[in-house]
Amino acid sequence: MTETQAAGQFSSNTPEPLPLDIPEPVVASAVTASTPDGTTVHDVVWNDHPGEVRDASKDHPILKHFEYGHLPPHLQAVSRHFQRLAHMMHDTLPMGAELIAGLRKLLEAKDCMVRAANEGQIV
Repeated sequence: MTETQAAGQFSSNTPEPLPLDIPEPVVASAVTASTPDGTTVHDVVWNDHPGEVRDASKDHPILKHFEYGHLPPHLQAVSRHFQRLAHMMHDTLPMGAELIAGLRKLLEAKDCMVRAANEGQIV
């Protein structure tokens, strides 16, 4: 055992950090919606790849639960950020048990936030 290994520094076994080359958003749209009680909600919608159609055949099935088109506009304003984050993590991190567990927990968090917005607790 070398001195470096004895000190607990196994530099040859240290994994390289993942390159998270996340592109900056290139298109933004302002969105205004009203909640059922009449509160106005302002939001920004980012489109990282305008005009590009996503190949959903390569997506993990859990990503379908992050769709938000069926929601009213004031709930879409909450849900769309979770969908964007879910797709970003899916596209940049290696597929494995931890990624799927993280997406499941993100889905649970999204559901909680959408319910909170629906109850009028946040805008």
